[in-house]
Amino acid sequence: MLLGHSKPKQAATNTDAVDIQTMNQRLFSFAGGNAGPWRINSITAVMGEPVPVTRHLSVIPGDATPQDASWVLRGVTSNERYVMREEKKQLVNRQPFLARTEATHAALIPIRKSQAW
Repeated sequence: MLLGHSKPKQAATNTDAVDIQTMNQRLFSFAGGNAGPWRINSITAVMGEPVPVTRHLSVIPGDATPQDASWVLRGVTSNERYVMREEKKQLVNRQPFLARTEATHAALIPIRKSQAW
């Protein structure tokens, strides 16, 4: 499944960006529904069942299920492998924060591990 997103309805503030960037949390909920800061441009299932078509997406730190969500995908960010502590520090220092206003498009590609995997 591929979700295309366009510019958020409201620009994020630097405070929002710092909160997201400095969080030491790896679990996120992606909620599709009729409300949310990201507008969904397309949903395409590559394999398996597609999620119901929705118009908006919210990305929420932690395990959350908004009342008006049509569907929620939960996932964790993976640990970095094959990188030394100093390399990781350099990467983090150069990495742009998530809620920057110039980030107007994104793709969400959920992958579920199967028994065969």
